[in-house]
Amino acid sequence: MLPKVYASRDILLSTITSLSIAVIGLIADTLGIRMVYIVGSICIAISAGLSFTLLRLQKNRASAVETGRSVS
Repeated sequence: MLPKVYASRDILLSTITSLSIAVIGLIADTLGIRMVYIVGSICIAISAGLSFTLLRLQKNRASAVETGRSVS
């Protein structure tokens, strides 16, 4: 069963990678390479912001569970 799961995962990763290369290529051709870097940096900034937000929420929930407060 596990080899089938890994094969499916690899197929999905390969497909997503191919699609992202095609999309970035279109953006580079139509808007220029500078826009590719700008879009990439915006995506990284959004990802970092979401990561820090989720980390803070997890810490708040863990401390609430330790102290017995209600989690909201």
